Amino acid sequence: MVKHTQEVIRQVDCCARMGGEEFPVLLPDADARTAATVAERLRSALDGSTALAPAGVRVAHTVSIGVATLEPGESLAELIERADAALYDAKAGGRNRVVSAPPTRSAVTVRRKAGGAKGSLG
Repeated sequence: MVKHTQEVIRQVDCCARMGGEEFPVLLPDADARTAATVAERLRSALDGSTALAPAGVRVAHTVSIGVATLEPGESLAELIERADAALYDAKAGGRNRVVSAPPTRSAVTVRRKAGGAKGSLG
């Protein structure tokens, strides 16, 4: 897992184990599109890779990824909650998928007030 992740993310990015089988990846200065692209590259890199299980059997990996970008006024806890919800949507949708969290209502309001221009969410 670590080898494949390091091959996909930048040196400024950070991957850590949050517990169980959850590994958040922080992508500083990445917008929603970039984050989704990196997530898909990571999913593809891990898809079909194998690990040796304790019984000596090779097990193929699949990866479900939830993507969320930090929005204006959003706390870290809220960001993690949205990413986690997207992760569970990916798992519920058949696993081995990338699902992006929808923007919060406040982010949509900010974009509308800016004249509909796309802005960085992260």
